[in-house]
Amino acid sequence: MKDTKLTKERLIKFLKDLRLIPFFLIPILVIAGIFFVIIGLSNDSGRTNVSDNDNYLNKNNDTITATIVKSTNEQVSLTLEVAETEAELEYGLMNRTFLGAEEGMLFIFPEAEPKTFWMKNTYIQLDIIFVDEEKIITQIYENTEPLNTENRYPSIIPVRYAIEVNGGWTQRNNVKVGDLVLF
Repeated sequence: MKDTKLTKERLIKFLKDLRLIPFFLIPILVIAGIFFVIIGLSNDSGRTNVSDNDNYLNKNNDTITATIVKSTNEQVSLTLEVAETEAELEYGLMNRTFLGAEEGMLFIFPEAEPKTFWMKNTYIQLDIIFVDEEKIITQIYENTEPLNTENRYPSIIPVRYAIEVNGGWTQRNNVKVGDLVLF
């Protein structure tokens, strides 16, 4: 009998201990939930493919097809996301970890003026193509260094547009200063 009573006492103690567990779990679960929300937000803050618009400032994922007409009259086309709001222009391709082979971003500035780019929070090596109001390529920076905040990439003359594509794209496609961009 004593053994049974001891077992009942153990069972009662165990059940009482179980009632206390939720009180300890609630704060832990709340803290863990907050932690995962914060981590989730920081990891998803813009690191996205061009085709995934959930975390990018351009919520409409506005894209256009641009065609570059080379001096040889050959043409090459690519799909460009459009950045034209102040926030989109500032954010650009920051925090992206992938950019499709024939994809990029078109920056449309309110007016033609000298512009300077840098690679802050940019994980992808890029070519930066500066384009004037007549849509003529005026300057190209090839294979910019990802995450480098010291180097600056200024336009030598006022530009109305800039295009960012994967590093090496301009060389592979033989795109040169003086080529025409149609969009």
